Amino acid sequence: WIEAAGNYAQLWIGPRSYFLRESLQLLEERLSKHGFIRASRRSLVRLDGVRELTRDSAGALVAALGCGASIPISRRRSAAFAAALRRLGSVRTTD
Repeated sequence: WIEAAGNYAQLWIGPRSYFLRESLQLLEERLSKHGFIRASRRSLVRLDGVRELTRDSAGALVAALGCGASIPISRRRSAAFAAALRRLGSVRTTD
């Protein structure tokens, strides 16, 4: 997954992270064809890395990744994110 970090993007691969000097918007454009989707203003997630989609205590969607990270999904992007996961067909969702 990738998160915004000021003027950089922080690429997470397992427990390690790497800083990229690119905007999240540019990365989204380049990586969408490789299975990445915007989860919020701050993050991009690779769909096949999502293990489970759940709701937190406030009812907001949260993507649990195989690496152990939990990524909140913004309300604005939740429908598109959930639809993309349904198309992929290999993710468990709980409500």
